[in-house]
Amino acid sequence: MNTMEDTPLQTEMRQCPCCHRQLPLTEFYVNARTGKPDSRCKACRRQASRIQRGKSALGPRTETYRSYLVLTEVEDRELRMTLIRHALRVVAESVRRRKEREAAMEDSE
Repeated sequence: MNTMEDTPLQTEMRQCPCCHRQLPLTEFYVNARTGKPDSRCKACRRQASRIQRGKSALGPRTETYRSYLVLTEVEDRELRMTLIRHALRVVAESVRRRKEREAAMEDSE
């Protein structure tokens, strides 16, 4: 006979909807705010997390993905300079508009 009492987390079983395995509640993450176990088991949650972040179970992707263009990494010098000049014009125009708005706000006061 076991002298230690089993806690509910050790004895209660739950089925993961992804892998369909019957697992004890210790194999599920528990939401700190609600105190309820996650629907997916820890292994399935980790796998879904890796997929969502773009990583496979074998390791990170080899190519780097950026959702934006890095001007200093453009190979073609002429194209890089054209893009830099365009960016400078856009910033200068934005600064000009902001100063106009601030001046209009001061005049209206």
